[in-house]
Amino acid sequence: MVPTFTLCLLGSSALLLSTMPGAQEVTCPRPPSIANGLHTGLSSGSFSRGVTVSYSCREGFELLGNESITCTDSGRWSRTLPRCEAIGCQVPEVQNGKVHNVQSTYRAGDTLHFDCHPGHAAEGSDEARCQPGGIWDPPLLVCHRVRPCPMPPEVANGNHNGRDTEGFTMGMSVQYTCDPGYYLVGNAAVTCRASGNWSQPRPRCEGTVCINPIVANGRQVGGHGLLSAPGQTVTFQCHDGYSLQGSASLSCQEDGSWQPPAPVCDRALPYHNSFSRSPGT
Repeated sequence: MVPTFTLCLLGSSALLLSTMPGAQEVTCPRPPSIANGLHTGLSSGSFSRGVTVSYSCREGFELLGNESITCTDSGRWSRTLPRCEAIGCQVPEVQNGKVHNVQSTYRAGDTLHFDCHPGHAAEGSDEARCQPGGIWDPPLLVCHRVRPCPMPPEVANGNHNGRDTEGFTMGMSVQYTCDPGYYLVGNAAVTCRASGNWSQPRPRCEGTVCINPIVANGRQVGGHGLLSAPGQTVTFQCHDGYSLQGSASLSCQEDGSWQPPAPVCDRALPYHNSFSRSPGT
């Protein structure tokens, strides 16, 4: 190919430039992506020689390595890619306690254990886990002064098994039960915590009810609407053409069940008269 020449005049000087026919502009491929990071070239369609792309990391991660890369004359990116690593956690402060076996660095996913001073205890777990972004879970490590719990609260129509206990210390549990005809709503057990509080809200006892059965091909002829209380009864009758199998009368039990079980209405078999008259009678 024969090059073409262009004469450029710059004041009293002249510059002769040559251009090779068919020469193409140097470009680089799309910049590689990095885990947990972004770069400034995501919206660009092409990357010419001299273009620079910068990298950054998601929140909770820090950039290690070259912050930017540049498209070179050879159509390659200038430097090795950076990487994004999760930000580590600092040694946390433990209120009324200390970290067990302190490490110089804690990376995301690391777990530490802590000890409490005498007379103090942790509520729940005595460990914490380092999360991405340098945050501990749980964020506050606290050892509470061990205090006795008061007498567990009473519940209407129920009782608990701690009435004969003189003192309740951390870790002791109490079980709640309901009187006959009532059922428990909530946690049956509560535990004394280091702070002197019970672990769960007290449960409650609500009256037991029985949902009146529905008998296919039959109807309720005695009882109280759709619900019954323990001790109440309901009575059923089958529609015409059906016969009752089981007991017609049911009684609501204290656990919400019916005794005996609900009856069934089966289609009645046609009646055949087997008696035949003798001839001449």
